[in-house]
Amino acid sequence: MSRNKSTRWTEDQESLLLKLDAEGYPPRLIAAKLERSERSVAVRLAQLKKTGQNRRR
Repeated sequence: MSRNKSTRWTEDQESLLLKLDAEGYPPRLIAAKLERSERSVAVRLAQLKKTGQNRRR
């Protein structure tokens, strides 16, 4: 289980998530790097893309 369960995403984590996704890293490796579940990574990435947060960074 991930260590960050029930913790909010920081701006640094979101930035790293978007960077790793843009570089083509698979969700499994992103999740391991951020110590989050694959599901958490997928959901947060979808939220950021939907709201256009990736354009701010």
